[in-house]
Amino acid sequence: MDSTNRAQVAADHLVGNLWYTLDAMPLIAAHLDPDTMRMIAPGPAAMAYSEMCRLMRSPAEQLSAGGLEAGLKAQGFNFGWLGDLQQRIGAESVDVLHQYAAEINNAASLRKIQMQCAEATKAAQADDARAEVVAAELVTKLAVSAKAATNVEHISQVAGRVRQRLQDVRDGKDKKGIPTGFKMIDRLFTMDQGDLIVLGGRPSQGKTSLWQQIFLNVAERIVETGDNGQVVMFSADDTSEKVTLAMACAKMLVDQKRLMNRTATPEEWDLVERGIAYIESLPIQIDQTSGPTIDAMYYRCAMLNAQKPLRLVGMDYMELIRHDKIRDDLQKVEASATGAKGIGRTLGFPFLMLSQLRKDVDNRADKWPTASDVRYAGEAEADKLLLILRPEHYIARGESIDCDEGDKEAIALLNVAKNKRGDVGLVRLHFKKEYARFSDIEQIYTPLNY
Repeated sequence: MDSTNRAQVAADHLVGNLWYTLDAMPLIAAHLDPDTMRMIAPGPAAMAYSEMCRLMRSPAEQLSAGGLEAGLKAQGFNFGWLGDLQQRIGAESVDVLHQYAAEINNAASLRKIQMQCAEATKAAQADDARAEVVAAELVTKLAVSAKAATNVEHISQVAGRVRQRLQDVRDGKDKKGIPTGFKMIDRLFTMDQGDLIVLGGRPSQGKTSLWQQIFLNVAERIVETGDNGQVVMFSADDTSEKVTLAMACAKMLVDQKRLMNRTATPEEWDLVERGIAYIESLPIQIDQTSGPTIDAMYYRCAMLNAQKPLRLVGMDYMELIRHDKIRDDLQKVEASATGAKGIGRTLGFPFLMLSQLRKDVDNRADKWPTASDVRYAGEAEADKLLLILRPEHYIARGESIDCDEGDKEAIALLNVAKNKRGDVGLVRLHFKKEYARFSDIEQIYTPLNY
């Protein structure tokens, strides 16, 4: 018996039992909607179940045997079918009824998969078909369907996982989020599965260098711990060659400008070669597509995740994600942030997104970016929001800036402006401009008052 036939039998048994145990209806309705029942078992079973759901939700009527019979009679229900059914089945427990509902949902999910694959096959046969687009659409639809089928669960199931998590914490076995590799940042938060982390700043503040270094730190930790994971960097703003060279120079403390000007020493050339050899040994994937779509990014992540688990994914930068059907800039950014967060939540990793802040910041005396400056850069969607400022950049341009004297040289100020599950505050990092390299400063972070 195939899944569809099993589901039709399950539908008959479910309705036959519910007819005499209407009190169980709310428990079953939480896991099985009438549309799914109509898809799999059109006819008397679906008609009866739909009427049960309608009466259960009705503010003016009551779910009772009399009300159910009257409602179905008005619809021309075949009560002979019900009589034959009652002679063939016996009373069954609520647990068994839940199994029937699960069988029906499974058949419906399989039916949707068949339809989605058929649509993909048709799309692939079009004259202008592009494999990447067709595959991305199919993978996205399949993932959404799979997640929707498992989204609803009784709170007792959630409570069991919470108890286990708390026990792991007490025993020191809890698996924390992924650290950034910077001690002062990691004291405030780690990057958790499903998080959207936005790192924003004005141009030349070092946000891309910090972004690259975090990915380097995570990849190094993957190797050190023997993890089987990998990281993915979407670099629409730079080529993969530029990203690799920048990371190698930052790692080995080589001034990239000296290489390009051919003024580097033989030792510096040797260092950068060692840096490149080191970088290529790490589990880092770089996608340099100019203007990728959310669907294309999802497809690449899903394919890579199937090969090796993704521990961190990021995009440089948010405003370069392409949305062919959206014209408004604000809506584009919102769609980018929501889409990136959806990728991370669906596939199970944090998503670290870069974003350019508006020019308004440069007009302030202190040049200090705040959360309100990110209104057009995913503020609402972000779980964690980091804003970076280097006073040294403005001083080098001859501009005045209100800041502490000690912050005027070789210091990056990192404002943890939003943190849904932790603290906010100010973190100071060393920044060696010639190497575009960040490092920790041992200190106590400064809480911010909002």
